[in-house]
Amino acid sequence: MSATDRTTPANDPQNRLSAVEYGFWMFLAIAVGRVNQLIPGLSSIPLAKVAILVTAAAFIANRRPQPALSKQGRGIIWSGFGIACLAILLTPSSIWPGASVHFLIYDLPPLLVATLIACSMRRSLRSIRGTLQVLLFSGFVLSALAALHDSHGRAVDANTMYDPNDLAYVLVTVLPIGLAFLRLSNSWKSRLFYGLITAITVTGLLLTESRGGLLGFFSVAILLIFMPIKVAAPTDTTRNLRRFRTSFAVALLTVCVATVIWTQLPHRAQVRYMTLLHLNKNYNTNLHDKSGRESIWIAGLRAFAERPWGYGPHTYAMVDLDFGGNFHSAHNSFLLALVELGPLGLIFFSRMYLLTLGALRQTRLSALAHSPQSHDQIERAVLARALQFCIMGNLVSGFFLSQTYSVLLWVIFGLTAAISAVPPEADTRIINDAMTRHKPQTKLLSSTSMGSTLC
Repeated sequence: MSATDRTTPANDPQNRLSAVEYGFWMFLAIAVGRVNQLIPGLSSIPLAKVAILVTAAAFIANRRPQPALSKQGRGIIWSGFGIACLAILLTPSSIWPGASVHFLIYDLPPLLVATLIACSMRRSLRSIRGTLQVLLFSGFVLSALAALHDSHGRAVDANTMYDPNDLAYVLVTVLPIGLAFLRLSNSWKSRLFYGLITAITVTGLLLTESRGGLLGFFSVAILLIFMPIKVAAPTDTTRNLRRFRTSFAVALLTVCVATVIWTQLPHRAQVRYMTLLHLNKNYNTNLHDKSGRESIWIAGLRAFAERPWGYGPHTYAMVDLDFGGNFHSAHNSFLLALVELGPLGLIFFSRMYLLTLGALRQTRLSALAHSPQSHDQIERAVLARALQFCIMGNLVSGFFLSQTYSVLLWVIFGLTAAISAVPPEADTRIINDAMTRHKPQTKLLSSTSMGSTLC
């Protein structure tokens, strides 16, 4: 039996998939994978917003009892609402009212709903697993199309409307998910399937020639060496020595594979990546180049010093123009939060990252605390570790991009709140048995669960 198989029967009412899951997965395929852009005529239709509205309606109509959120999970959701409240409060005084109002009407509601729906995937581990597989599939499609459309330049598929740097941001975020399912596979067909998906995702990532994406990829690789996606370490006295030997072997293998990959990269990509070692030749560190990141960041800090309470959501380009720039975005998710939403915005945004890492660590420890581990507990521990890698790769690459309001990032936040709330298998059976015996309490629990989700 595969580690990815649930020990809870699929026909269990608490384990069945519903319109909520299927609608949400369709939304992710559109919002992250941009699959609608591949079909002529559909690119002009706001299918992502339609999908999330239908999903929200299905969620309201098909409420289920859900486990309570963990302390960190509640903190993540509250921080997200804090950012939303700041965006609303700062809009009346925005220096670019049109852009801020457009953000509040068209961008913020789907973002919040997507986060809450992702959080509601805590209804079962099967729902979380399916959501992660959709994200992985979206990244695979994007990377495959980008590689196929590469023509002696940076890999990017114009149909998906992704900038190469933004594409790298998506791919480095979903890459660890493929590694997790590769680790959970116990058949050669499954290993081959997830191995190919992971390899193609890495190929697409490297062909984007995104230096921020490469740094994010390096951070994931380093974490894999010293924090491997494994279930448990040996408990004898030679544990540290074995861990060192394993890390050394993985590091040596990684260097060998990286050397082979480097020799196969296009010369253009090699030259671009080498600028990371020669910053004096990098336009980003040239203060005389207004399009360089260093110039943009300095202008952003000057702008913050003049108006520390924030300029309003989606106004950074106008701020950059006012301070001598060329209408550029922040190229830094944390600076974007600081300038547009003020110090509180930066605190809330940073807190979401920190709480996410803490919640995933606690989730993994909780899953491994039971001995022997069930298939569900093994899967939960591996997926929690993979999400840790996702958020770290996302953080590093997002430090060089304006992704404060990224749907993918906020969905990862929501999924973290979800997986940290899924109780151990034994506790799940106790809850289900209790709800079966006391059906009147089910409605009360469902109502309470809905309230905790909205909080």
